[in-house]
Amino acid sequence: MKTRLFCILALVCIVAARAQENQTPKCSISGSVEDSLSHQPMEAFNVTLSPGHKSVVSDAKGNFEFKDVDPETYHLVARLQFLASSEKIVSLTCSQDLSGIRLKVDPMGIIVGTVMDENGEPVVNAEVDLVARDYYRGKLRYILVSTAQANDKGDYSLNRVRPGYKYLVYASRRERKLDAISKVPANPKLRKNVFEPAYFGGADRPEGAQVLILRPGERREGVDFKLRRTQGWCIDGVIQEGAEPAEALFQIAESQPHSGFSPSTEGAMFKMPPSGHTGKDGKFRICDLHPGEYAVTTVVFGSQSSGADIPSMFAVTEASITDGDIHDLRIAPRPRIPILGEVVWDGPAPSQPVQGEIHLFVQPIGRPGWKGENESFNAKSQIPGQFSFPGLFMDEYNVRIWGVPSDSYLKEATYSGTSMLSAPIVPGSRGDSTMRIVLGRDGGVIQAKVVDKDGQAIPDTSLVIMAADVASPALLADSIIRASSDQNGAYTSGRLAPGKYVVIATDSSVDFSADCIDKLWAIRNKAQPIELAPNGSASVTVELTSIN
Repeated sequence: MKTRLFCILALVCIVAARAQENQTPKCSISGSVEDSLSHQPMEAFNVTLSPGHKSVVSDAKGNFEFKDVDPETYHLVARLQFLASSEKIVSLTCSQDLSGIRLKVDPMGIIVGTVMDENGEPVVNAEVDLVARDYYRGKLRYILVSTAQANDKGDYSLNRVRPGYKYLVYASRRERKLDAISKVPANPKLRKNVFEPAYFGGADRPEGAQVLILRPGERREGVDFKLRRTQGWCIDGVIQEGAEPAEALFQIAESQPHSGFSPSTEGAMFKMPPSGHTGKDGKFRICDLHPGEYAVTTVVFGSQSSGADIPSMFAVTEASITDGDIHDLRIAPRPRIPILGEVVWDGPAPSQPVQGEIHLFVQPIGRPGWKGENESFNAKSQIPGQFSFPGLFMDEYNVRIWGVPSDSYLKEATYSGTSMLSAPIVPGSRGDSTMRIVLGRDGGVIQAKVVDKDGQAIPDTSLVIMAADVASPALLADSIIRASSDQNGAYTSGRLAPGKYVVIATDSSVDFSADCIDKLWAIRNKAQPIELAPNGSASVTVELTSIN
């Protein structure tokens, strides 16, 4: 009996010892978050480690540490509200304790100035917007990223201006609350003139605006506006549900610049446009409009039983004002449109079932979700499998997709046969409201090494990978892979579709602004394309290239 018990205990010890031997030795990462100018420690920043989405908070000395980390390549970034550090990529080997990582945060800048009329009087409550110029889902867009309001002296202060980015500044003056039927006289000659918006520099269009670039922590003064008055015009019409008039909410805003997600700032700001409510007759009359391009949004809300504050029908109608009123605009909001989709493999499926799910998230391009609408923005699917969005309005949406297995790549993502990766979807705009996600299993890997002229590795260097045959800057913006070399000057991509690629290394920061994308587009042919074969691996050694 004792002998048997001894054998069992010995066996348990052997199994435990072997299990311990088979465990991969853990690693650790430590460092600090600091102000890039003063080098002062920055407390309470949320430092995230991906993959794995682990997070810690920097202490009073700006220090952070991740323990028990598996050997792998990780992305590190620190964030606090509107502030973010530069991203670091680190590669860990078995039992490595990597210390001394410095995450630098550029302090935000401030823009101050005045808004006056042509007589030198302050334009009280004028709105001043910070505008980013971004390529986003197939086109160049001007997107609001921050806003301020002029006081009774015409003074304003725009905070949270990210340094190093090219911005436009836009000033306007509009009443936010609209009557269903404006009391402005029908005869244009009897109307008061209205303020015409302007970009800094005096231009009425973004193409002619003066660009501002701030240094870290800079306070830029003297960004002043003089708004002139012009003839005001009106839009009138009726909102209908079928053939009958409908009581509805209506909003009006300039088509550009608009609210929404900005790729260059990697965030979103939504500004409530001027709005009003019709009566049961569905009639509206919006006045005091300067010449320009507008988007009229109309929303019909549900019944008491289905939720009186939840939209049931929706429409966005474009309107262009030049030198006259627009009369009898008929708007027919439409109900939500269900969308079905599937996730499939390109070619034979793996021999073993894939654990995990594909996740999809849709987001309106220029507005926040309405109450009761956000619940319809998420979907997920097994691999392979099916998914659905229960109902989306006929509007422009961006689609985000994640959860692709690490040994696969996203080969195709379409809605009604058109790519969702380079253009927004508009539910109901095509006959076939079906999404299709295709995953490829023949992808390859690009391994890049960044060196100086003497062949020495350069760590923490910006890297860009782009398809060699990309057709335009807008398509480049939607497909570019932005990365950086690790502490050893190396970078390894995830699985990519077979084909020709260009790899560029630069000591300049790389972002998703239109300015940076245009620079990358201009130098793309200076790099030698590399061929990535199916299931292959391509290695490339690159030296620094200036993108300025």
